[in-house]
Amino acid sequence: MKKHALIVGGGPVSKSFFYRLMDDLRDRHGDELLVCACDSGYDTLFSYRVTPDILIGDFDSLRAEYESAEAFSGETIRLPREKDLTDLQAACEEIVKRGLSGATLIGATGGRLDHTLGNLALLPMLEKQGVPAEIMDEQNRVRYTCGHMEIKKDEQYGRYVSLIPAGGEAKGITLTGFYYPLTNENLSTDNTRGVSNEIADATAVIEIASGGLYVLETRD
Repeated sequence: MKKHALIVGGGPVSKSFFYRLMDDLRDRHGDELLVCACDSGYDTLFSYRVTPDILIGDFDSLRAEYESAEAFSGETIRLPREKDLTDLQAACEEIVKRGLSGATLIGATGGRLDHTLGNLALLPMLEKQGVPAEIMDEQNRVRYTCGHMEIKKDEQYGRYVSLIPAGGEAKGITLTGFYYPLTNENLSTDNTRGVSNEIADATAVIEIASGGLYVLETRD
């Protein structure tokens, strides 16, 4: 049974990043990795010679590989063009239905800003459904927490760790193992206090009493 999903959206994905990520995901998940292309995310996979398990979308933004996508022999989920959700959200809802235990989203940043912001909202949606997820690109890994999270220094994605409240004020935040610790403090959306922290100890711990945080590990 597939347990982890790689969901590929239509945003830019560099070749070097893609192959590094694929090697890592295959090392960790092997045959349990499900690859899902969202609409023009198929173009990315086609270019890098990876065949998805699922192709989902309304197919309004496929480019030169449209005929290949039409001939795709795997599982295809065709969505209506007029709908109340994005192709990427539809893919996330599909993996929830299938009972997968985790997801990595790429091609979800770096293009249209409205899509990037909308895609961030998929992280708490998936977390609430019991599917921990991450959005990744060459410089960033973004996750969501509404309780407890640990980051090991030797496994962090980049030098900086930034905490951005998700959907209002995040309360009762305690940070240990960080260069800038906090003890039972609040972060709100009207300032940048949580940006550009760093891990000081072997393991950094984030605790939050109420609300939610986007946790961004970033590199220059």
